[in-house]
Amino acid sequence: MSLYSVALFLHITGALGLFAGLALDWTTLSALRRATTVDQVREWISVYPLLQRIGSASVGLLLVFGLYMTVTAWGPTAWISLGFFSLIAIAVLGAVSGVRLGRAAATIVANSGTLSADARAALRRPLFVWSDAVRLAATPAG
Repeated sequence: MSLYSVALFLHITGALGLFAGLALDWTTLSALRRATTVDQVREWISVYPLLQRIGSASVGLLLVFGLYMTVTAWGPTAWISLGFFSLIAIAVLGAVSGVRLGRAAATIVANSGTLSADARAALRRPLFVWSDAVRLAATPAG
């Protein structure tokens, strides 16, 4: 087995992890938008630390081993550049929406009982759905 084969395997693993993370993010966001109590928000928001680890590890695998394969085998091509910039956009959008969702959730979980109208509005911001949709559309095919 060559070093290139190992790099390709880990690169594909990163792509699969990225898709899994985005699917879990979409599922969690959908549940948060349907939540009616603070306990439901608290339960679903607990998934986000796992999502951050999956996302970071996946992006790291894609970048490190994608760059390795670019340098050793492929060279600079347009599709690699597009994938690289898409991956950066995915990371930035995830960070921005994650920070905003985290702030909203921190305010909400400090309370108890039924969600207020302001809390429901904070969880239903279009930014969160827009961010997930754009990140999924921008995902490089690995």
